[in-house]
Amino acid sequence: MTATRTMPADADIVFNTASDDTRALAWLPPSLRTCEIVVHTEERALEWRRDDEQCAYLRVEPGGAGTSEVELQVPDDTDGDGALRALEAEVADNFTAG
Repeated sequence: MTATRTMPADADIVFNTASDDTRALAWLPPSLRTCEIVVHTEERALEWRRDDEQCAYLRVEPGGAGTSEVELQVPDDTDGDGALRALEAEVADNFTAG
């Protein structure tokens, strides 16, 4: 399943929030929390792997006027839309924190 969402934040902020392991429990679906995470910084991409197989993939692209386009590929039994909504809430919290 592929879920997409436009987020009202710069791509670097979204990517940094998504890759922050201290925020992962707040947005990452439970089925992916036991996977190893591989960070591809230059591509603004994250890959979750288990037993040398890809479990999920997230990519953040710059959008227009300070927005980002986020694509999350997850197994069919995983709520990708819900995960992206939760990530968006974490981005908003991260953006306004401190």
